[in-house]
Amino acid sequence: AGQGRATTSAAPGAGTRAPEGQQLRLAMRRLAPPAPSLPTAPLFEEFIERKRRARRHETTIATLISQLKPFLADFPELPMDRKTVLDWVTSRPGSPRYLRNIHEALRNFYRWVGREHSVAIPQIDRPDLPKNTARARYLTQEDMAKILHACQTPTERAVVITLAQTTARRGELVSITQEGLKDHWTIVNGKMGERVLY
Repeated sequence: AGQGRATTSAAPGAGTRAPEGQQLRLAMRRLAPPAPSLPTAPLFEEFIERKRRARRHETTIATLISQLKPFLADFPELPMDRKTVLDWVTSRPGSPRYLRNIHEALRNFYRWVGREHSVAIPQIDRPDLPKNTARARYLTQEDMAKILHACQTPTERAVVITLAQTTARRGELVSITQEGLKDHWTIVNGKMGERVLY
């Protein structure tokens, strides 16, 4: 009689335990062996081949190749720390939208490597990119009509229409070759490197 109810003191942080599934993922990550040295180019070739087997559209594959070709050149071995990857993305020239596309392609590639080769990969979160606040510049239909009227040859008209409809840059336009033309797209090369032009 008179004895108080026994109490147990909770361990620090016990009230904020992670969900069971999350605990398992964290434990597996801690137990995962260090990532081996992986050659980037053969992994990327395998990644692209899987895309082809999955019958991904050829333009999608060409876009992936053009986006990540500089990454393969800069990193013969696949970097396995988050900061190195994100610093590379943010150091690339181009608009924030272009850099976001590169980041998304890299994240898909890394996820595939982790899944197919059972290695721990870095969590490549979206990097902080400057917002594109530049005011959009465009031609009205009246402007286009005036430019086309001023063209003196069919070649000049073809150049103007191609620039207007594809957003190609001048340097990219002159890089187009007859061999590189596909049904509805081609690969061009300019100050931002290779990209697919529709």
